[in-house]
Amino acid sequence: MSGGGAAQTGGWQFSGRTALVTGAASGIGRALALALAAAGARVALADLQPKALGETAGGVSARGAACFAQPVDISNEGQVGAFVALAQERLGPIDLLANVAAIFIAVPFTELTEQAWDRNIVVNLTGTFLCSRAVLPTMLARKYGKIVNFASDLFRTGAPSGAAYAASKGGIVSFTRSLAQEVGRAGVQVNAVAPGLTDTPQPRGHLSEAQMKEWGARNPMGRMGQPADIVEPTLFLLSDHNTYVNGQVLHVGGGEVCW
Repeated sequence: MSGGGAAQTGGWQFSGRTALVTGAASGIGRALALALAAAGARVALADLQPKALGETAGGVSARGAACFAQPVDISNEGQVGAFVALAQERLGPIDLLANVAAIFIAVPFTELTEQAWDRNIVVNLTGTFLCSRAVLPTMLARKYGKIVNFASDLFRTGAPSGAAYAASKGGIVSFTRSLAQEVGRAGVQVNAVAPGLTDTPQPRGHLSEAQMKEWGARNPMGRMGQPADIVEPTLFLLSDHNTYVNGQVLHVGGGEVCW
């Protein structure tokens, strides 16, 4: 399973809310976008894969939700600003932001170039910063907003051939905690989700099928995560049921795993 399916909405209600999901072309981003749409949200979709992004947009529309989708390089300040402005013009003020988009350049540290290091940091960490900064003025003006940033369990454990990725995700955790302290009094909650190994195109890009199965088998729950496993906790953090969780990192990985 590639992880593109939607999660069950579990009674979540997002009618009247506008959500922006980055990394929406596949994996967790797609599953989250479809779940939000099924729960009544208007959904703006950003990714760099036009064809796959269009497929997600079709799924959102099929669920009866208003949708705006556009290819965006989230590491580009101008593109992010233009996209957010147009999304708010089409769908209304952004209430919810899920910073899902990320890349993992797997390379041994002795072969890690400055270019590869910079690309990991600028997409994963700077992209999260740029998207958050673009939506915050409207959230602060309306005294309402929920932001969920996507870290990774690897920010704690590290990973061979993953120094740049792990560093970027550690930065996201610190960014989340700091921003939450600044904007909480203004009605904006900022949290992070740290998934464990999840069956999406990203790990399948650098792990073999045998490695995926082996790592899943080592999990205390006997399997790797699926996008739906990550989506449900994320929906809570984005929902009005979340009234007092702020600046936290929610680990969703089936338990402790020694990588």
